[in-house]
Amino acid sequence: MSMNELRRGKIHSRRWVVVAPKRAKRPSSKVWKGSKCFFCPGNEKLTPPEIYRAEENGRWITRVFPNKFPAFSPKYKKAYGVHWVIVESPNHEQRLYELSKPHLVKVVETYIEAMKRAMKVKGIKCALLFKNEGKEAGMSSTHLHSQIIATHVMFPYLEDELNEIKAYYKRYRRCVHCDYIKKERKSPRFVYENENFIATTPYASMYPYSIMILPKKHMSDFTKMGEDQIFDFADILKKILTAIHTLGYGYNFYLHTSNKPYHHFHLEIRPRPNIYAGFELGSGIVINSMPPEQAAKYLRNKIHAG
Repeated sequence: MSMNELRRGKIHSRRWVVVAPKRAKRPSSKVWKGSKCFFCPGNEKLTPPEIYRAEENGRWITRVFPNKFPAFSPKYKKAYGVHWVIVESPNHEQRLYELSKPHLVKVVETYIEAMKRAMKVKGIKCALLFKNEGKEAGMSSTHLHSQIIATHVMFPYLEDELNEIKAYYKRYRRCVHCDYIKKERKSPRFVYENENFIATTPYASMYPYSIMILPKKHMSDFTKMGEDQIFDFADILKKILTAIHTLGYGYNFYLHTSNKPYHHFHLEIRPRPNIYAGFELGSGIVINSMPPEQAAKYLRNKIHAG
């Protein structure tokens, strides 16, 4: 098998799997260090040609380029899509929460530009921006980066979410996330808010210290944010990630966004202190030992202390 292939479950039709043998050849974080790191300045020729970059004082501070070992590619007929890398800093040792506010604003602007370009690729139906931070979260290179995968099929989780939100809207003529914000702002799961965004721990968190960031005003498309919203998104992201850093865990984040008017875009951040065991894998029910109310209190205290 030379090309990647997207396969749908024969029995579980909602299960999709990408068979990607070449992904096994990608370098590990033990190899990508110092001068050998593909993402460090001076090694730009080691990556595929750039799609986009942001510069400051004549030097790049973010870069976007195709993944050298993609799960999806325009070249794969049976796994059609794009798989891009977003390098968020030229500094190999820097973490996202450590970036200055102006730099983080540039990062968010880069996310937006990359998402726009991914969605313009012929045949693409949806795109997912995500980050794997830490070995336990699946990070393959220690240099700061996120990724975008966009495909010709709808992601099952996003499709299910859109269907549930659409049903809620048809029944109540309101956005479920807008209603959620009104309730959670007064709940013990509230963590932080600024003028444009709010962060809460979900009522049924799947991981300890899981947190969700949402725009306070209804908005479905992440790429349509204005300048003030971009600044406030960078602000809340920096504060939340700084608080999460104190836990000492790796984390994943992912962005659910769409062009559906009834949808409300949001970023979910999931720290990874544990892994799913037999019960979770076999039942679909998650055991979470950290009540979201207690997690919210911890994160609130860390933000206020900072």
